[in-house]
This record gives sequence, structure tokens and C-alpha cells, in this order.
Amino acid sequence: MAGAGSHNPFGVFIRTPNVEVIAARVDDLIIRPGGVLHHREWGLYEVGILGPDGMLVRIGWPFG
Repeated sequence: MAGAGSHNPFGVFIRTPNVEVIAARVDDLIIRPGGVLHHREWGLYEVGILGPDGMLVRIGWPFG
């Protein structure tokens, strides 16, 4: 597992209409304050979480 402050240069985006369900299940991994679930200005309802190896995982779905 990555230590505090470590960074993985890779990331993944999961596109799913079940954003709220997934966000509720991984609440302890949500990057705060910037990764909380909300409508982003770029047109996605999205949440950002930090995986155990420091990888950024974004989960979202288009809105509008």
C-alpha cells in the first residue's frame, strides 16, 4: 500500500449511471474536499477517490 502523501501517476475513469451508489460504498476513500460527489462544470456528475496504491479513480456520468 502507498504511504501517506505518495502519488501514483496513473488514473482511471469509470463511466456509470450508478455514481451515487458507488460513492456511498467508498465514502472513506473520497478525496476531500475536491473529490466529493457533485455536478462538475465540464458536464459530469462525478466523484474522485484515492485507491490503495495512490491511483486516482474518478467515477462519473454525464448530466444535463
